Amino acid sequence: MSVVSVLVGKGKQNTHFIQSNRDNTIENVDVPVDFGETYVKSAVKSIANKAVKAPSSHKLFDNIIAQSQVMKSAISKAKRVAEPELELPALVLGETGTGKEVIANGIHAASPRSGKPLKTVNCGALPESLVDSILFGHVKGAFTGANEKHEGLFEQANGGTLFLVEVGELTPSVQVTLLRALEQGEITRVGDKKRYQ
Repeated sequence: MSVVSVLVGKGKQNTHFIQSNRDNTIENVDVPVDFGETYVKSAVKSIANKAVKAPSSHKLFDNIIAQSQVMKSAISKAKRVAEPELELPALVLGETGTGKEVIANGIHAASPRSGKPLKTVNCGALPESLVDSILFGHVKGAFTGANEKHEGLFEQANGGTLFLVEVGELTPSVQVTLLRALEQGEITRVGDKKRYQ
């Protein structure tokens, strides 16, 4: 079994880190950092044995069968992210094939945002020169070929969920802009000075 880690942010309080090891024991560690978000790391390689997805449904969490206590705990933490009173950004980390998209879809389906758009984009496949425009949009004339205003994925998913796959493939400057958008709940289109919520 792979290691599963869940990092739960508590706003201005310490962050609580829960990690299982290969012996199926669970460690709890307080991290004295203000993350402001909830981070979920799921790296379960033996998904066929540990977390089998049942037939599809709009409430994907109800269709994840988990035998491992560690995976059950990770699903429980992910469900909490979907609760209306939290409304926290979530970062789902894990190796390819570990169920990140299942968790992200479950968070969306179980949240008040389920009736709104779920937009998914593989950041590693985005052309570097257009990443800002694709994510945050642009105004007419912002760059050569910007003949009209364009709403980025953040605006297209407004009120819903934006699932960014391979965030680590983004340049550091785009990651900083992304972090600012998540922390402040605002974006600025390329070529514009106005901020949009």
